[in-house]
Amino acid sequence: MNSRKESASNWRIKEFVSNPLFDEKILLKKDSSFPRVSIVVLNYNGWRDTIECLESIQKISYLNYEVIVVDNGSTDCSIEMISEWARNNLINSEQLNSINNESTKSYSKDIREVRTLGKVNEKGQIFLVEAAKNKGFACGNNIGIRFALRNGSPDFVWLLNNDTIVLNNGIFYCLTKYFSQLKNIGVITPLVYNVDGGIQKSIARKSPNLVKDLLVYSNVGIFLNKIGLSRVIDSWYYVKISENLLNFIEVYAISGSCMFFSSDVLEKIELLDENTFLFYEEYIVAEKLRELGLHSYVVPCRGILHKYGKTTKRNYLMSMKSEIRSYNYFYKVYRHNCSLAVNFFSILRFIDRGILYLLVCLRDLLKNVLFPKTYPQKGGK
Repeated sequence: MNSRKESASNWRIKEFVSNPLFDEKILLKKDSSFPRVSIVVLNYNGWRDTIECLESIQKISYLNYEVIVVDNGSTDCSIEMISEWARNNLINSEQLNSINNESTKSYSKDIREVRTLGKVNEKGQIFLVEAAKNKGFACGNNIGIRFALRNGSPDFVWLLNNDTIVLNNGIFYCLTKYFSQLKNIGVITPLVYNVDGGIQKSIARKSPNLVKDLLVYSNVGIFLNKIGLSRVIDSWYYVKISENLLNFIEVYAISGSCMFFSSDVLEKIELLDENTFLFYEEYIVAEKLRELGLHSYVVPCRGILHKYGKTTKRNYLMSMKSEIRSYNYFYKVYRHNCSLAVNFFSILRFIDRGILYLLVCLRDLLKNVLFPKTYPQKGGK
């Protein structure tokens, strides 16, 4: 267990190590000659993770970028804590104030307020965009994308989960280079790592279907994992990615935690589909790209560490409800499956998820009854 923690810690502090396909000579060019990148980070009641993510972004050596933090209707003290961090860590943070809120609201009714937090480097600002309401992952990211396209005129937009840490200080040199080299490119992702240092398999997804989804994300899938058949599930759902990847790989879909687009592509697919609250966003993006003859790629570039699933674990029932709705929407609208079949599989999936939730609750109840916690008494003798 200790070695696992040490490994996670080591991954957080590793500096950029050049890839065989990465030409370090381009670092010598002036950053003004490089494309503009806007980073969109979505926060919802997760200011600690968001601040850790922003601190890793600060170390990026590429100068021609900006950061847009979208607070997606947080009910905790996220806005105050992120603003306080900015005052203590950013250049010109004393100028923190609201900017052009009336003009901003004129093109996005979903924005309550926009603030400049300060400069992340000599050229790039960090903005805090406060959403008027939490309408989900896709809508929250679209708020940041629209703000970036309207105000920053970026060449590229990087959608980055807040529970991530950038490991590669030269990541934009690598990603922009691949975008200029690959043909019919829709979206790319660098290598994404788990906290134990392994490659996160969800960055290279195969095309899903109703039956496969039901089996993989069910008690059947959990049982197969328990008896040591996780490789069977992985072969159904993921393209195997080597830690020593030397060339790009085309996949059906990449992970929604780290998606690097060109602005042109985002405008062609009309941003993310806001009809889902959570889940299946990456599959919807993949389908929209494929309709345009564009593809998704994993590129051989060290990217980020992802503290997988921290946001969704906070509210299991909400996550289950969102997952079933998104599942239903994706297969009906983008896969054009029979509504009766989709509804049938949705019911099976809901029952399966409900059974799992009840079993977890029962386990916790028995644990509390059989092994009650003892607390030291305060006061008295």
